[in-house]
Amino acid sequence: MFDEKYDNMYALLDNESRARRYFSSLPQYVRDNVCHQSKRLTSYSALREYAEALINGD
Repeated sequence: MFDEKYDNMYALLDNESRARRYFSSLPQYVRDNVCHQSKRLTSYSALREYAEALINGD
């Protein structure tokens, strides 16, 4: 699947339902940390990689 890039995470969430569903499923502490990185999380895969690293303690 093509991983489209957006200007920031908020544009990603506005445009991709799978990203919204994934973000909503994350624990609050992960969502808080993800929001601090919104300018660099410009694709679904970047969002997932960052969130999974937080969850796994990487």
